[in-house]
Amino acid sequence: MRVYYKTLINQRTPLVLYSISTIVILGALISIFNSFPKGYMKAVTSFGILIFFVYIIITMIYILLNINLVKEKERYNKKQKEYEYLKLYTDIIENLLENMRNFKHDLSNIMLSLKGFIDNKDIEGLEEYYYKEIVTEKKKLDNRSIYLLKHVKNQSLKGLLIAKFNVCMELGLKINVEIFQDIKELLISTVDVCRIIGIMLDNVIEAAKHSTEKKVFFGIYNEENNISIIIGNSFSAKLNLEKIFKRGYSNKGGDRGLGLSIVKDIIDKKYNNVLLNTSMEYNLFIQEIIILSR
Repeated sequence: MRVYYKTLINQRTPLVLYSISTIVILGALISIFNSFPKGYMKAVTSFGILIFFVYIIITMIYILLNINLVKEKERYNKKQKEYEYLKLYTDIIENLLENMRNFKHDLSNIMLSLKGFIDNKDIEGLEEYYYKEIVTEKKKLDNRSIYLLKHVKNQSLKGLLIAKFNVCMELGLKINVEIFQDIKELLISTVDVCRIIGIMLDNVIEAAKHSTEKKVFFGIYNEENNISIIIGNSFSAKLNLEKIFKRGYSNKGGDRGLGLSIVKDIIDKKYNNVLLNTSMEYNLFIQEIIILSR
């Protein structure tokens, strides 16, 4: 709705300016005509009418050009958004395909290892291998973190979360997920919510893998139509909460300090219904995104 009114205002601005200018010029012409003697009125009136028609033609051309520019800008923005969606979907699909390839590779290796035990008729070794290796891997695949994602109805976000959670499991991070209600609408664009959460999870994974406890927390809550997304991680280095969103700030060096500043820029520039809070609780660095219903 906000975009519609903004577009409508942009389209009507030239018309408003034209109307104001016309009123001002008419008033000026009337004042000029009244100041001339009656003998000159006919000639002055004809000249004034000519100028007025020329002004109308020029103004109409100006209005048409402005309307076309607005339409071109709308088409460009639409194509840009479609490109962002396509790039996002491509990245998610690539991550999922990579995970499937890894799983297929791991399964092939497991089958070959089982064959080795069977060929050697090593039943005790097979039993030990099964309970120590296969069952452990099965628990990873059956992890409730993935199961709870059934509540996320946005398929793009769900694909992103599956990919990130798999990375956590591959790195041996202890991930705790809380999503107990169906999350249907996120009240901000899919592209932006995936960018924000993707950046945050990348930072969380990077920090958690270097910490001693190696903990990651992710939760989505729906409270009175307001969405609360909480992301947390254990950490090893000292954090300055006043500087974490400043461009270039990072405990890891390089360009890793750009992530959270990008998140803050997206929220500040585009969404007045989104709040971002940070805190440290129970040896975890906590980031909370609150999306208020409009």
